[in-house]
Amino acid sequence: MRDIQEAKYTETGVLHCQIDGINTCISGEDQEALERYGVQEWIDAGNTPDPYVGPTAMETWVEEMDR
Repeated sequence: MRDIQEAKYTETGVLHCQIDGINTCISGEDQEALERYGVQEWIDAGNTPDPYVGPTAMETWVEEMDR
């Protein structure tokens, strides 16, 4: 099994992973890619990718004020 240090979903449903020290992005719906990169095996072993957490209302407000 590959060494997956991090797996986190992005806003668009893409899975951002750090695998063997290399950052890569995989479509969360592409089962073949999940298996090819070893992510499905990692999930089957009891690990869970972090869900997407959007910006807080305050972060959104600050960003809008900076425009």
